[in-house]
Amino acid sequence: MSLTIHKDRNARIKRRGEQYWQKMQGESPRVFDRKYWQGQLLDWVMRDESFKIDAFRFVDVLPTLQSPSAIGSHVRDYLLKEGRDLPFFVRTALKMAGGGMASTLAAKAVKTNVAEMARRFICESDSDKALKAFTGLAKENLTFTADILGEATTSDAEAEAYLQKYLDLITLLGDAAEKWPDNPVLHQSPSGPLPKANISVKISALDPYVDAADHQGSISRLKERLLPLLRLAREKNVFINFDMEQWAVHDITYGLFAEVACHRDLIDWPHLGLVIQAYLKTSGKDCDRLLALSRRRETPFTVRLVKGAYWDYELVHARQNHFTCPVFTRKGLTDANYELLSARLIDNHKLLTPAFASHNLRSLVHAVVAAEEKGMDRTGYELQMLYGMAEPLRRIFAADGYRVRIYAPIGDLLPGMAYLVRRLLENTSNSGFLRQSYHDQVSIDSMLEPPVLEPEAGEAGSMVPGDPESPFANVNPLDFCEEQVREEFAAAVDRMAHKLPMEVPLVINGKEIITEGPFTHTSPNDPQQVITRSARALEVHAEEALQTAMEAFADWRDQPVLERAKLLEKLAGLLEENRFELAALQTHEVGKPWREADADVAEAIDFCRYYARRSLTELGPAKQGDLPGEDNVLFYEGRGPTVIIAPWNFPLAILCGMTTAALVAGNPVLIKPATASSGTAYTFFRHLLQAGFPPSVVQFLPGSGETIGSYLVSHPFISQIAFTGSKEVGLGIIEQAAGTQPDQK
Repeated sequence: MSLTIHKDRNARIKRRGEQYWQKMQGESPRVFDRKYWQGQLLDWVMRDESFKIDAFRFVDVLPTLQSPSAIGSHVRDYLLKEGRDLPFFVRTALKMAGGGMASTLAAKAVKTNVAEMARRFICESDSDKALKAFTGLAKENLTFTADILGEATTSDAEAEAYLQKYLDLITLLGDAAEKWPDNPVLHQSPSGPLPKANISVKISALDPYVDAADHQGSISRLKERLLPLLRLAREKNVFINFDMEQWAVHDITYGLFAEVACHRDLIDWPHLGLVIQAYLKTSGKDCDRLLALSRRRETPFTVRLVKGAYWDYELVHARQNHFTCPVFTRKGLTDANYELLSARLIDNHKLLTPAFASHNLRSLVHAVVAAEEKGMDRTGYELQMLYGMAEPLRRIFAADGYRVRIYAPIGDLLPGMAYLVRRLLENTSNSGFLRQSYHDQVSIDSMLEPPVLEPEAGEAGSMVPGDPESPFANVNPLDFCEEQVREEFAAAVDRMAHKLPMEVPLVINGKEIITEGPFTHTSPNDPQQVITRSARALEVHAEEALQTAMEAFADWRDQPVLERAKLLEKLAGLLEENRFELAALQTHEVGKPWREADADVAEAIDFCRYYARRSLTELGPAKQGDLPGEDNVLFYEGRGPTVIIAPWNFPLAILCGMTTAALVAGNPVLIKPATASSGTAYTFFRHLLQAGFPPSVVQFLPGSGETIGSYLVSHPFISQIAFTGSKEVGLGIIEQAAGTQPDQK
């Protein structure tokens, strides 16, 4: 990214910024006011990063704590850690809440104060009360966009309830707005009058099943719920803005917006809006996408430009899953990108109506100066800020004749807690303008300088695939937010469908055997589709397989642990190479959703690599003591043939985990798969052979649990049993295996 700002423009930005800064002197945002308990607490939060993390975790969980004792125990666990230095007033209050005679009153006070803090950022608890707040904003020459708190619903009933709340809010605000007086700054644009009522919608509140892996399905369900809402909004003359949330729903939100914006009932309606998040590395392409949509639609719509509210989450989520991080890791890059995008929106203001949302004086002044240079009318764009934040900033811009819109959340404390934590993170960020200007007392000259373009932070992995002596790291799950991944997975599912049904033989010492009367398994998604026809092993097959394993045992047991571990590494590589096909098979055979099917394959790969590494530390010889004249060495060796009885619901992960653990410990295995997942089990078995495990060491025996399973678990030559399944079957296996059989050693 390159940011070139003409020195004349930069001089105008600094001059205008300094003028505004002078007008704000003597006033600070209420959230930083140390006359209040919350201001003093935030002051300490900004001094101690460890306390900040614990305090915000406590705030997040507080609404679920229903008793003073629960609040007290969490105060002790989160906030009163040993050795933590806190100011007297904070420590005294927290100690009282943490226990003692006054704990009930103190705990109640803690909850009350946190609720009061939330009210700094939450407009009102319900829509009727919010109407009065909106009237108050109008008296300050401010307008609003209303947001119903709540996101990521967990049931259809909850989603329907949120939809009804939005419908009720549209009706309430639409009817009320008809009586509100006109304000040419707030309610007029170069193209005509603007709706006086404005609502922001989070799509994750309207469908509990929104998932990047189900891209088009998510869009279709959301569209069905949103179209009635949008039709009502048009009827009531209420502007609707689509909020942006986490990266996981980014593409779904953009795809949904494109479909509804081009719907025949809405294609000529300009009072729709979407968000561009400047902290996203894809934001330039997002802007291209919206420009193309506006040209196709031939009706402009609004774009709210924000920095982005989920930076901490996106960074941690990407690092946890080893995904490509979707956001810039340096604030300077986000600020620079914001200015680049501001200029693009201004250059294309006839296609996209810009709304610049920020609490950073430099960012807002840059947009204003760029718009003036372009000759834009002030009513052709607007500035947006959050309720309860940057009050001095909103006052000076409103006083200077700009349309300033306040993002005003409505709702209760519990659904609003995630919103509160995001606002606290923003206010206490080391690099945030509000903190730097009102808490850290950074000079206005430095805050008005152009953004510093620092290089992105890089990350390096430590595990070397194929090397069991390198450190272990989990395999990355597939990132279904990436279109290429979704397309590749869909193609794998389609390819697998054309390979079915699969013929599953039993395999003894590398020889495939097809039996009469095979098991037929149909798809749980479509009972008419046959997935596998599986051989039915009998006792004679089990006996032959067991004799093969017995003969192979000694040689396999005596193989060096490192050599066995290397085979596990090869197996992991094969599973990873074929992860799409293995996961696709599970979607057909056992009905797993894409994400869960991939997780099952990833877990199997992890088992291989983890056991390979642990075997080198746990199974190798270890000298015991140092007695003169003696060498005492502890070592582990295989016990003998091991029967693996696997379940159907984790068809690869559990099967692989039990099998590879036995193999790397020096035991031949006899795999008895679940009938419902014999196709996945057979594919895994073939990868065992392909990785280099001797055919005499791995046997594959699909068959009836009552017949072949019972025979194996009670056989005197079976040394151990690895089983995952129902309690009833497991207890039966224990009972059978506990008896001493003739010839048992």
